[in-house]
Amino acid sequence: MDLDGIFALILLVLHWRVALCLAGSSALAIALVYLFPWLNGLQGFVVALLGLVAGAIWEAQATAPEPANAEKPPETTTGVACASALIAGALWGVSSASSMHSFLAGAVIFIAAAWGWVWYAGIAQPSVAKDRVYLCIILASFAFPIAAAFAHNAFQARP
Repeated sequence: MDLDGIFALILLVLHWRVALCLAGSSALAIALVYLFPWLNGLQGFVVALLGLVAGAIWEAQATAPEPANAEKPPETTTGVACASALIAGALWGVSSASSMHSFLAGAVIFIAAAWGWVWYAGIAQPSVAKDRVYLCIILASFAFPIAAAFAHNAFQARP
């Protein structure tokens, strides 16, 4: 990572919305890791980083100028959504691969996130294609255990 990227990350965290979300998700991650010993530190780190993503989205929406003509932004293509679901499921599987306990805890969090996405797509955003949401959940649910199995074997193979 070059120095410009580090400075950009520091400036991003200095925005109060990003810092607030990052602090809240970090506190949640610490509490989850301490309260539920099945969660490992890598899973806590991923939960904490989700606050950075949420804060960046909040900051971008709050500081974006209101367009003169309120056009609907272009919709994400199915291919991009499916690729993102595969990557997210695989990364969560890798972070949940240290033990069977962390895998089960990761599976519970994965199921809760999938249920939340179905709720969000059905209630809060009815215009989102439900078929795409279900397809992404199915793809992520295949990627999660496969990546966890590969990562667990890789963790066990090291001397």
